Amino acid sequence: MRDLVDELLQAKVKATLFGGDHAPRLGRLVLLDRIGSGAMGTVFAAYDPRLDRKVAVKIVRTSGAEVNARVLAEARALGKLVHPNVVAIHDAGEVDDAINIVMELAPGVPLRTWFAGGRDWRDVVRVLREAAIGIAAAHRAGLVHRDIKPDNILVGDDRTRVVDFGLAHDRAAGEDTTSAGTPSYMAPEQLADEAATEASDQFAFGVTLFEALYGARPHTGATRDELKLTALSAYKVRASDALRSARSAPAPRASGATVDVAATTAPADDDASEPPVAPMRPSTRSSIAPSAGSASATEQRAVASPRKAPPAWVHAIVVRALAPDPANRFPSMDALGAALGRDRRRQRMIALGVVAALAGAAIGVGAYRSQSGDADPCTGGAARRAAVWNPTTTAAVQAALGDAPWAGRAVATLDARGSAWEVSYRRVCEATRVSGAQSDTLLDLRMRCLDRALDRVGALSTAIATPSDGPAGALSTATRIDAVSAIHELPDPAACESLHDAAELALPTDPAQRARVTTAERELDRAWAAYALGRYREAGTEVLAIEKRTAELEAPALRAAVLLLAASVEGRTGKPAAARARLDQALGAAAAARTSAIELDVWSRLLRHELFAGNSARVIEWAPFAHAAAARAGRDGAEIDGIIGEAHRDLGHLDAARERLTRALASMTSLRADQRALIEMNVGSVELTAGDVGAAEAAFTRAFELAHGALGDGHPSLALYIDKLASVDRARGRIGAALARHSSSLALRTAAYGPTDRSMATSLVQRARTYVEAGSLELAIADLATAEQIRAKAYGEASPRLAEILLTGADADTAAGNVAAARRRLVRAVELDGSLATSVEVTVRRIAAGEAVAIEKLPATLDPFSVDRVAALAARAGLVPREQAAPLAAALLARWRTLGPGSHPALTLAIAQALRTSGDRITAATVVETALRAIGDEPSRIKLALMRELALNNDGPAAETARAKAADLAAQMPELAAPASR
Repeated sequence: MRDLVDELLQAKVKATLFGGDHAPRLGRLVLLDRIGSGAMGTVFAAYDPRLDRKVAVKIVRTSGAEVNARVLAEARALGKLVHPNVVAIHDAGEVDDAINIVMELAPGVPLRTWFAGGRDWRDVVRVLREAAIGIAAAHRAGLVHRDIKPDNILVGDDRTRVVDFGLAHDRAAGEDTTSAGTPSYMAPEQLADEAATEASDQFAFGVTLFEALYGARPHTGATRDELKLTALSAYKVRASDALRSARSAPAPRASGATVDVAATTAPADDDASEPPVAPMRPSTRSSIAPSAGSASATEQRAVASPRKAPPAWVHAIVVRALAPDPANRFPSMDALGAALGRDRRRQRMIALGVVAALAGAAIGVGAYRSQSGDADPCTGGAARRAAVWNPTTTAAVQAALGDAPWAGRAVATLDARGSAWEVSYRRVCEATRVSGAQSDTLLDLRMRCLDRALDRVGALSTAIATPSDGPAGALSTATRIDAVSAIHELPDPAACESLHDAAELALPTDPAQRARVTTAERELDRAWAAYALGRYREAGTEVLAIEKRTAELEAPALRAAVLLLAASVEGRTGKPAAARARLDQALGAAAAARTSAIELDVWSRLLRHELFAGNSARVIEWAPFAHAAAARAGRDGAEIDGIIGEAHRDLGHLDAARERLTRALASMTSLRADQRALIEMNVGSVELTAGDVGAAEAAFTRAFELAHGALGDGHPSLALYIDKLASVDRARGRIGAALARHSSSLALRTAAYGPTDRSMATSLVQRARTYVEAGSLELAIADLATAEQIRAKAYGEASPRLAEILLTGADADTAAGNVAAARRRLVRAVELDGSLATSVEVTVRRIAAGEAVAIEKLPATLDPFSVDRVAALAARAGLVPREQAAPLAAALLARWRTLGPGSHPALTLAIAQALRTSGDRITAATVVETALRAIGDEPSRIKLALMRELALNNDGPAAETARAKAADLAAQMPELAAPASR
């Protein structure tokens, strides 16, 4: 196995002495530094160039194939868990005979380091409560940690994260789950060689919480046997004594290296009325002797600085978590986390504040803080969230999504959104009620923003869990599919934390009007949920009813939001004119209400509407207005740049398209993962059109990984990205790989939608193109015929969507030598889509079909430098005298050299043809040989054409060899017409 630590050290030495990059690689990852090590392995900071992000990669020490398989299985299981309080797993695999787990590079320090200097109990409770929430989320996902301890909890400035979830086996020894973990934190049942469970995780958490509060662990022992003995003797308390013991259990204080049991008692004004539990009495031993099976000396060190003892209600939580009998612990980590969020003294202070307010006592924020003492006024978020998203809702959503492979990801994402909401709630509350850094006005605004965000979560989860569109009340397949995208469209609660002036949240001053507006907002949330789940008829009915009921209200922001949703519904139900009219109205309403966020959404939909209508020039013309709306909304306009990039691409402005799309991807705040995936896909399309297959493949790969991370396994929307990757395989001559991808794409769509859904046509056209490239022309024509039937039924016999099918059919006809049929298809394609009349892609096909094209109609310049344009320029070179062709061929060659080995083989072929026409056969042969070295070994049309071109540019034996190889390839593709017959 490689010694990566040594390699990293040598790399740093080389960089210091000689400069340059000498960093070791692990697969595609560039190792940057070692950031930790332990019994399981070593963790490195690394850079992932494919996704352009820094990550942490853990090299796990394992022994044997069975253990390796178990590690990978657990890593993949954890990878499906998306939660803000659990470090995210991005990937796992075996590279260079080592298991590596790629995860989030989370900021922060281990909990042990964080509490080493002594921390106020409130801070400890806050931090450990976030850890408890993360552990609870993982338990709900079926994962048990097995090694909760301070070293596996990271405390960051933003939040607390649990690490190594589900990966804490003793890998080196190959032991099973009963042996996993650190003995000093093990529950009695684990020490008795029983399997680790959620309850034993809770016990380990209790030890961790005790240590963070008091500076030492609650029991001692140097070996497993000693720990087992002291645990069972110290914890076993008769049930009849449990309640009394819980009330009187001492809360020790760390002083120096000694835990003083008798020095601290519970405050008299706090009760500890918890259910009967067995108390955990701290040991009076001054230290714990280190051993091979126990924690390190650093772990054992007690905190030297004095601490203020926590109140009895906190100590009672610790006692219950440390009950020797699992049945006497909290029923779940969810319950433990909720208990940590309940401060009885704080609740009494809040109640007193309400009484005082009712009595007419005006208490300002500063006065509240001065009187509340230790009170925490910001715990209402947990109850608010639980009213919307709770175990019952989770189960209902899970049941509705059924056995769809992406269901787990969808539920986990919803759960993470709920947790993130609760974190934002606390931050917004504490900014006013604790730190005083935020005004009451901003508190009200941001809390209303959070309420609206949570209302949207509630509307969507209820819509998913309440089937109304499938047979026998079941959730339809389309709705299950759309649920994932809908979840990603939920508002980010973190955005509420920095909100300053949101006109869309303004409410009328009249109480009756306010009530009607807030009711309409919740109704609009339900209509949006129906729309997001593809229930367009239901959404349309609801939004029209809302519009009528609120027409006379003085609520311009609500009107703008209603008009925007109505336009969206009409756009999805085949009413483009009505949708456009609604968008114009929504734009005026948003401007009148000064609702910048809604105005930006309207502009995004307007530009998208014009793009789909084929008005790409108008999209570019309107871009400054859309960007102005983004600036007013405090956004960088990334979503606008993505649309503008598509418009430039459609107009053939490849450089401008690339610049806009790259600018959009540079945004760090405005794009969701699914949005970034689409933009990356468009980047790949630009690069493929420009002839840079290597860049296209990299972009399509990034797009697929982003989409897969957002959507989950088996989601049919992944078919779009799979077909794009197949187009790269096709360009490279990797026919088998391309066909395998097409099969995967078609399988996803067939399983989700059935064989006649309109989405199937897209994959069938893509596969037909690969069949043409493979010389399987009958199969190509069959796929195209099926695709044409599907689209004609979906869009009509005269739809422009049929044009691309006809263009691919013309390619098949030309390859078979049926040039007359190819010309007929081209004529029909132009009739259906008038924009194709002067397009380069049609011009190239007309030339290939033997049509005499006037030279003045051919491109005269290199820009844009694309595969189709270069093919047309090569044809132009063949129609002019050699002395005029030479400068054109030289210019083409110069641009080709900038692409290098990543160039498209078809582009390389065209340049070689232009060079041969200009008389430079030697350079032409070199260009062709470069392309042949980069292409696959399988028979393909492009390889056959390159081999024939090589024969034309060589003499003697070299030419004969090329002709013989070309003949062999042609024999393997008998459906292709011989050159003489064309």
